[in-house]
Amino acid sequence: MFAELVELGRRVYKGHDAFEPQKCNWDIVIDSNGNFRQLVHCEVMIEAEKLPAKKGRARLLLDKPEETLFGYRDCQEDSSGNKNKTEEEKKFERYFNKLQEYRFIKELEPVFSFYSKPEEVGKAIEAFRNGGGKEGNMTFVIEGAGGRLVEMKCVQDAIKEKYEQKLRAKSKYNGLCTVCGTDEYPILDESHGGIKMPKGQTSGSMLVSYNENAFESYGLKGNLNSGICTKCARNYVEALKFLTQNGHEIFDSNGKKEFKYTNRQKISDDTIALFWTKVPDDDIDPWSDICQPTEERIRKMFSSVASGSCQRVDTDVVNYFYCCTLSSAAARIAVRDWMAMSVAKYQSNLKQWFEDIATIKDGEVYYPGINTILNNCIKKKTNKTQSDYKAKSRIGTMLWYAALTNSSLPLMVLQNVLSQIEHENDKYCGFSVEKSTVIRLILNRNNKNKCKMENKLDEQNLCKAYLCGRLFALICKLQYSAQGEVNSSIKDRFFASVSVSPARVMGLLLAKYVPVYQKKSRRMGKYPYAVDIADVAAKIGHFPDKFSLTERGEFALGYYYQYNNQKKSDKKEQEEQK
Repeated sequence: MFAELVELGRRVYKGHDAFEPQKCNWDIVIDSNGNFRQLVHCEVMIEAEKLPAKKGRARLLLDKPEETLFGYRDCQEDSSGNKNKTEEEKKFERYFNKLQEYRFIKELEPVFSFYSKPEEVGKAIEAFRNGGGKEGNMTFVIEGAGGRLVEMKCVQDAIKEKYEQKLRAKSKYNGLCTVCGTDEYPILDESHGGIKMPKGQTSGSMLVSYNENAFESYGLKGNLNSGICTKCARNYVEALKFLTQNGHEIFDSNGKKEFKYTNRQKISDDTIALFWTKVPDDDIDPWSDICQPTEERIRKMFSSVASGSCQRVDTDVVNYFYCCTLSSAAARIAVRDWMAMSVAKYQSNLKQWFEDIATIKDGEVYYPGINTILNNCIKKKTNKTQSDYKAKSRIGTMLWYAALTNSSLPLMVLQNVLSQIEHENDKYCGFSVEKSTVIRLILNRNNKNKCKMENKLDEQNLCKAYLCGRLFALICKLQYSAQGEVNSSIKDRFFASVSVSPARVMGLLLAKYVPVYQKKSRRMGKYPYAVDIADVAAKIGHFPDKFSLTERGEFALGYYYQYNNQKKSDKKEQEEQK
């Protein structure tokens, strides 16, 4: 993962650790002999020397007026024996000493000539005061030379060289970087920089951190344990910053502006998935493909996989898709998952995902988004606890991984969904289209050797658990036909127990309850479900004593599809009678 992040960092970060953007407010224009020409006000951002902390330090060729000009005359007087320096004198002395370190650069000679002429410095100070005396950073421009001195290549190369010399002097470890495998850049026992994470520290969370003896081995401490060089550290941090912040503003359905992240998807309040490709590819968008699937995107994805157009034929390098799932854990970042695969495999896996979640809703094929599926795997609570948020991030990570890798889902997700269905006493016994989708997805991916669960009523499915679910749905419909709406229906009283111990409960229902409901229905001139109940019961034959977890899922699907199919049939029959 680090190697791929470092590679991305090289692509998105073109700067150098020795520099940082700084605002330039004034250009001191001098000629090649150091004579003052003019002071030009400007408001531009330039790359200047990076300082760990500005207080007590001076920056090369870009600093405030008190460092650049105001301490100059007093400093000259001080050289004749005065030891009591003012604050401005100290600031100028630090600035001039920093400048002296780069005296070997020929292009800086006009600046040293300028500071050797008090009258020229005085002209610059007067021009600054006449110009309004506004604060801001100052730098030098040589008349006719073009550009600011601080931006010249020779100056920036010298800054880079000094920066790298200091790093090498600080390094106490001469080993190879575990990422790039070279010793070109030093390895320092320092933090690499923070990344802004949801629910993380405002100052940023660390992907690599160390503060306990438990992280030490073989006498190596901190980052020396598995050393990452300064260059690779900067690259992976910049890559993570890019992935977590890259995006653009869009307008929502209400016309309000919102920020759409290009390379990041929210899974829960503290967990996000970051994704990118080895070669930039604007057509890769899991955010739209998985989270907000549209008919157009799905059709395009299916056709690209079928035709093989998802593979790049104009390059020798096969493109790769990467995804890492991260959670904030106080000051640290927890890596929940890491995926790397070819783009062709990614497209193929997504095609399989949509085939597995295709659901019939209102008579049309419906593809629920991954967040909709996730919300149906979590119990709905008014006051959520920390463990609820952790459960959501954990299950969300599993769904994301299953969608991208065409892998099975843990049975604990099935247990979570069935628990809601069995204990929520609403009209459909806690059921929904999305819950049926999750159950079918888990069963089909975990029971590949068994019969496939379809997205509608399958009368050819002879799995005993599925048939028991169908039979229970028919008995429920029979009760409704005989009694109408009641306070405590068979669904409410027996669903949980019959899905676990079918032999005990089904025997009771068929022997005691079904005859009563059929007798009452006959007195009302109705003869519903008798044939269907007998037919399904005959297919089952002997009722099992216990159902496993996956069989409970099959039972739930059989119940759901039979119940909804019967509901449609009854409605159609009523319309025909009218």
